[in-house]
Amino acid sequence: MTATAAGCTDDEMSGSEPTDEEGTTSTDDETTTTDGDADRDSSNGRDVAVGSKRFTENVLLAELSVSLLSRVDGVTSILEETIGERTTVQSFVDTEYGGLDHYWEYTGTLFRSHYAHESPETIEEVRKLAADDDIAVLEPGGFDNTYELVTTDSFASEHGLETLTDLAEKFGDSDVRFGLGDEFVHRIDGWRGFVDAYDVDADRANEITSDAEVVPAGSTYDLLEAEEVDVVMGFSTDPELGGADLVALEDDRSFFPTYNPVALVHQPTLEAVPEIEAPLNDLASLLDSTETMRELIARVDDDGEDPSTVATAFLAEER
Repeated sequence: MTATAAGCTDDEMSGSEPTDEEGTTSTDDETTTTDGDADRDSSNGRDVAVGSKRFTENVLLAELSVSLLSRVDGVTSILEETIGERTTVQSFVDTEYGGLDHYWEYTGTLFRSHYAHESPETIEEVRKLAADDDIAVLEPGGFDNTYELVTTDSFASEHGLETLTDLAEKFGDSDVRFGLGDEFVHRIDGWRGFVDAYDVDADRANEITSDAEVVPAGSTYDLLEAEEVDVVMGFSTDPELGGADLVALEDDRSFFPTYNPVALVHQPTLEAVPEIEAPLNDLASLLDSTETMRELIARVDDDGEDPSTVATAFLAEER
């Protein structure tokens, strides 16, 4: 799933990011050039630019795509230099304007961020909205990489925490220290929406947010291990959640949506090379287990394997 640029506004999160001029997209950190489909078509086929967000799971999904698409007729080469370098907003906007041909998004982000203002209720409604943005939404995979709020077993036991309601009730009378991801903290489907959904006093929510440690999503567990914070945001596919010493608090109000992985493709690219659709949909059908994703992520984050090596090995095992 998951992460969106720090400081994003509601408009940016819905995919309506302001532009400085035609072909460039502004974010708080940088300007991303979106040069459309220039120079990627040839008489022999098309170069396909594959990108990803900045966390391990999304990088792995991109590397799986690279391994598959490199064997597709009509794809002359894969441009993969920017895998792991984009925020959620940058990935979406670059795919809309053709600076990127393909990346993996999540269904919850489509429903609750990119198209939140349109309030779609089905994936077909999302597909229609995305088509207007020159984006094809393919078939979702089966695993769910939703947000989690995580603490240690000892902290949960000491404070009687089992659910997010329990946690929210602690906000008013105790100093719970939080470690939050640098995109999660600004997202309406993340921290901002959570404090509203769980009826946290607005002033207290602002105070807690101001005091929170805000780091890249993959670093929140380091804060917890160092005992610098008490509760961190995580993802349900994080390998750390397989351990006995951590507790993911139950989202008893079902605020966080389902985040199934889904391949997005720049529509003109899909029209130019329709052969890429079937392999990406086939890949989505393989991505049906949270436990499998935890194992793949652990091979990268814990064992130090290269994401492309892990992706290639996984596909070889599945053939």
